[in-house]
Amino acid sequence: MAADALAWALFKAGEPTEALPYAERATATGWRNPLLRYHRARIEQALGRPARVDPAFDPSLPALARFS
Repeated sequence: MAADALAWALFKAGEPTEALPYAERATATGWRNPLLRYHRARIEQALGRPARVDPAFDPSLPALARFS
């Protein structure tokens, strides 16, 4: 989760290029966390890359919104 937190902070700071390696590291563990995948997809989209976002995932869910 530390790699994801750093990736998301860099993304929010307007640094998606620097964020991507950390997002890739966070999702490389094989742990299928939808929030990690959502963060990576948002970062990839900011870089103009194709990204797969789970259409069933809602980042506005109260338990997750504080991390988005």
